[in-house]
Amino acid sequence: MKNCTSCKLVKYESEFYKDASRKDGFSNRCRECDKKQHKKHVDEHPEYREKQLERIVKWSESNKDIVRESKKKWREENRERINAIQREWRKNNPDKVIAQRLRDSLKNNEVLHETV
Repeated sequence: MKNCTSCKLVKYESEFYKDASRKDGFSNRCRECDKKQHKKHVDEHPEYREKQLERIVKWSESNKDIVRESKKKWREENRERINAIQREWRKNNPDKVIAQRLRDSLKNNEVLHETV
């Protein structure tokens, strides 16, 4: 059990982030308070968010294989979730579905006529 210095509640160590610089190996704020503090910091310093986004984009561009594999793995693990979202979207956007099917049909017919 550990005391959070922010909310002053006693919580289990599992509710704190690990921090090797601390004597007990855990942060002095619980995860919940730490997230609130981080959100507050980001809201007060919009340039911080921009800097983080730039860093992420730069890393993603130099690690395309890792990003591709990670996305592929996520899609495989969340197939049902993706399908449910797509079904809901198609249900709520029937006019867009019809338009997309028409475009696909026209594109397929053009490809067939070009190959003949």
